[in-house]
Amino acid sequence: MQIGEISIRLVSGNENDGERAKRRLKTLVRSIEGMYPMNRSVGIRSDVLDMPIQVAISLFSADIYTKAEKYLPEIQIVDVSCAYDLENDRLNTTIQFELSEDELDPDFDSDDYEAEEDEDYERD
Repeated sequence: MQIGEISIRLVSGNENDGERAKRRLKTLVRSIEGMYPMNRSVGIRSDVLDMPIQVAISLFSADIYTKAEKYLPEIQIVDVSCAYDLENDRLNTTIQFELSEDELDPDFDSDDYEAEEDEDYERD
């Protein structure tokens, strides 16, 4: 199974800050644990996608809540819903969030942290 379409919706909060938070959250969910050498715990556990569908959905959702709380304190996850696409073997996810009381850092540019593949980096 693969991570399919990810839909992220801001429930309440400033739209400008919401767009920045959406990019950060999407980057976090699309990242696989271990892909960032300086902080290997960022991202979603890859073994979750190898489990039976109902278990994978539960663990994937829980991982999103846990990682967002740890790495994105400026947001509060309201709901995570997943639907398995049998035809394409993908887990499509909808995440609803709101901005928390903590303000976003105006100097932080999430574009510097977008997930990219590094051709020189080899995994064991």
